[in-house]
Amino acid sequence: MKALLPLLITSTLFLSACERGNPDVPAANEAVTSTAQPRHEGHEGHEGHEGHEGHQNHGHDSTDITAVTYDCDNGESIQVQYDNRTEAGAAILTINDKTYSLYQVISASGARYASENGIQADEGIQWLTKGKEGVLTNLILDHTAPPEDTTVLFRCEEQSEETPQ
Repeated sequence: MKALLPLLITSTLFLSACERGNPDVPAANEAVTSTAQPRHEGHEGHEGHEGHEGHQNHGHDSTDITAVTYDCDNGESIQVQYDNRTEAGAAILTINDKTYSLYQVISASGARYASENGIQADEGIQWLTKGKEGVLTNLILDHTAPPEDTTVLFRCEEQSEETPQ
């Protein structure tokens, strides 16, 4: 194992040096950029927002803030402002006149936003969207907690109209 470690480090450095000099290889930040605005994934015919009503007026550019209201199963609404002006992406959720600022995190499908400051003092929250659906869950601030300890707080559906800002 000790003999493999120097070989692994050397090959990693070699490969990273090769990528810097090759203009045909995208930079690492480009991969992150491509996930900075994934919140609309899952709509059919969604190559340029043409297949999804309400997206004609907002291309995902550096000034993109989109306000969306979600109606939830429990009768409440969640207002969300998606801020895609930076590569990181963010969402501001308003629930019962209380505001939560969430940052975008990697998601296998759809979009995922999280915050360590949640509805409960000792828990964070995460907002998951795919297509027109949004789910708000608690976020247990313990990496050893099993996934089944996560509780769905709100299960929501996007209202039919969006308001670009």
